[in-house]
Amino acid sequence: MIYVITNRKQAGDGFIGAIEAAAAAGVDFIILREKDMKEDDLESLAREVKKLLEGSGAGLIINTSLNVAKNAGACGVHMTFADFMECDVETIRHEFKIGVSVHSLQEAEAAVKKGADYILAGHIFQTDCKAGARPRGIEFIRSISKAVHRVKLIAIGGIMPENAREVLSAGADGVAVMSLVMKSDNPYEEVKKLAKSMEY
Repeated sequence: MIYVITNRKQAGDGFIGAIEAAAAAGVDFIILREKDMKEDDLESLAREVKKLLEGSGAGLIINTSLNVAKNAGACGVHMTFADFMECDVETIRHEFKIGVSVHSLQEAEAAVKKGADYILAGHIFQTDCKAGARPRGIEFIRSISKAVHRVKLIAIGGIMPENAREVLSAGADGVAVMSLVMKSDNPYEEVKKLAKSMEY
């Protein structure tokens, strides 16, 4: 299972093309995460991306904004741990898959207990997106995998074709990537390589 998290600043002029290529290459979900955009602009972008994904099999998840998720017809919403713990899960889950970012075993356990559909756990390996921050490593995934069940565990942070198998072997159900796709000159090939590296 592969999630691609967007970052138009990394992708530049190739942003829409990168999303389209990733979807064509078979990713499972696109998480639209453009935190600096005004809600109206984000909604316009979300609608455009939703159209791009039609027929590809990839689902659209919106970071943070429930309004945009509703208006754009997204299948899910992704939240910070803090926002998730304050939200009314039962109201949201009737319409959306709910994803939560977690950075500790305690957060993972709390998110699962409250009803998250998937958790994004990281960062696992060194990554420019978290420059200077110490990666949590494979053992972080292993500890969560042993402690929580019933939800999808997705590893994030420095995931590459060279190390994706490691996180799956440690108990992750899938991976999430940003730079690998957003910064690539050939996002389609990067996703294909990543998917192949994850095959059993």
